[in-house]
Amino acid sequence: MDKKNCFLLGEIRKVHGYRGELILRINEPSGISRMEPGEPVFLDIEGGLVPFFLTTVEERDQRTAVIALDDVDTEEKARRLTGIAVYLPGTRPGGNGMNETGLSSLVGYEVFTPQGKSLGLVEEAEELPMHWVLRLRSPEGEKLIPLHEDLIVEIDRGRKRMVMDLPEGLTEI
Repeated sequence: MDKKNCFLLGEIRKVHGYRGELILRINEPSGISRMEPGEPVFLDIEGGLVPFFLTTVEERDQRTAVIALDDVDTEEKARRLTGIAVYLPGTRPGGNGMNETGLSSLVGYEVFTPQGKSLGLVEEAEELPMHWVLRLRSPEGEKLIPLHEDLIVEIDRGRKRMVMDLPEGLTEI
């Protein structure tokens, strides 16, 4: 499987218990609905995506799940997987076609409101503990705005423009 055909779901943070279960930190909360026992997830091991089949998925909250993988049945085997990125096949839920590579490709895009006002140029897509943010550079200075599929109105890859419908007052903070 190629990373271009997947999206980054999250990262294995630590071992849970002694039977090989793992704590998965989820970057894309709506991705958890696509995790089903018997279905594969792909772990980024030494630069390549390796399939592992889920045996159990227990959602703890929007950003955390306890998972068990086929053939990972001891604490020792699980420990070797901590810190590993986890991918799911397809595009990121939400239909914008964004994946890990897509987030970094937003650098240099100009962000606009639906009314056509420029908010600035994207300097970085950054993961914070609860969500992703875009770091923008504008004449008024640096701005951080949340990056969430519900806020994205349009992405024009040809013109390197993105339209976002942000809550009123958010950019003045």
